[in-house]
Amino acid sequence: MARPALFWASVAVVTAGAVASPLLPDGHIPVVFFERLLCGAAGALVLAAAVFRPLTGNT
Repeated sequence: MARPALFWASVAVVTAGAVASPLLPDGHIPVVFFERLLCGAAGALVLAAAVFRPLTGNT
């Protein structure tokens, strides 16, 4: 059974953390901000896939 809401909700939560990057040191530098944003988004997709797969019961 597909649960897109669960998948995209976990992606949104982790990506929101990456968007808070300007609050971290050197977050005002555009290259640093976008690197953190891209790495956070990629990590969010991997985390969501890792969480989503066990909950679906598929192996």
